[in-house]
Amino acid sequence: MKKKKHAPRAYLYHPFEVVFSGLSGSGKTTLVEKLIAKFSGEYQVAYIKHDAHKFEMDHPGKDSHRGRSAGAHAVLISDPNHYAFTQNGSLNAFSLREEIANCHFALVEGHKTVSAPKIIVVDEQGEILKWIQEGTVTNVQAFIVSDKTKFRLPDDVPTFHRDDLEGIAQYVFNIILEKANKAPLYGLVLAGGMSSRMGQDKGALSYHGQTQGEYVYQLLAKYCSKTFVSCRPDQENADHLRALPQIHDRVMNLGPAGGILSAMLTYPEARWLVMACDLPLVDDQHVQHLIENSHPLALVSGHVDADGLPEPLSAIYRPEFKQKLFQFLGHGIQCPRKMLLNSLFHPLSNPDINKLMNANTPEDYSTILQKLEGQL
Repeated sequence: MKKKKHAPRAYLYHPFEVVFSGLSGSGKTTLVEKLIAKFSGEYQVAYIKHDAHKFEMDHPGKDSHRGRSAGAHAVLISDPNHYAFTQNGSLNAFSLREEIANCHFALVEGHKTVSAPKIIVVDEQGEILKWIQEGTVTNVQAFIVSDKTKFRLPDDVPTFHRDDLEGIAQYVFNIILEKANKAPLYGLVLAGGMSSRMGQDKGALSYHGQTQGEYVYQLLAKYCSKTFVSCRPDQENADHLRALPQIHDRVMNLGPAGGILSAMLTYPEARWLVMACDLPLVDDQHVQHLIENSHPLALVSGHVDADGLPEPLSAIYRPEFKQKLFQFLGHGIQCPRKMLLNSLFHPLSNPDINKLMNANTPEDYSTILQKLEGQL
């Protein structure tokens, strides 16, 4: 029986990674070091060094080395600002992906014979070019050389001088942004709550001459290529929702996290502009501010309240957040705010903090109606 071929991995370590390959002594580490220094002021950058040879991180006499020599399978050493973890065995790619998920992007060194796209740092003798001609090294995105006239390189592959740090950095960041911008922006109106404190469906209340579910749907639909209402299956034929596109909760009793996860499972390629239906004061200015100021690489960009805490139900979630969401749920964490506090979150100061006012009780409903009528 023929062995089934698996689809190639979309990435090695991080969805926004750039791989630098070359032979030992080609100068790739020096180049990557300069790029990290250039990017690190604005971005959290992961650096991954893949070494084909044996390496040793801790040294004889050190506590970590003594523990490992005594037979420890895994060793963790930490202080208040750093930690390092070593483990015997082959690399667990899933664990590593979890560790660097809170970085904006990764610069990877090595993997010259892997099929992943890579930037080649050419050694002075040009030995790596023979590897390319033989087909051992493939999928070359660009070349970095010390002398553009020294070797005959393909005209259709970008070539940079190793001292052109600005040009290389811009090229690298363009690769990252191109990947990030492939995700379309979809809207999600969270309307699946039980509304127990309100005593009636909060999405069916009227603040603007129409039900709140319809109002938020139409608001998001102006800015998103597709928009859906997130609700329970038993709400499908509710008067205020039946005419709107819906995504039903696949996992019950998870609250807003369940609605967001259901949307990500249905359209895993999309960014999601999430807005709760119990925020009656949101308007065009609020949504525009969120879209225009969201971070292209942060897992989540969202407004913060008066205390600087993230409002997870007025936020844009990148598709890569799905991995983190599963991790949080696996640890028993269902609160979206706690998730954002422990993720790569980009906070946005709301120009009008009152627009984040929730309507959860009949008293809230009355207060907000008075505010909209100009009585407060």
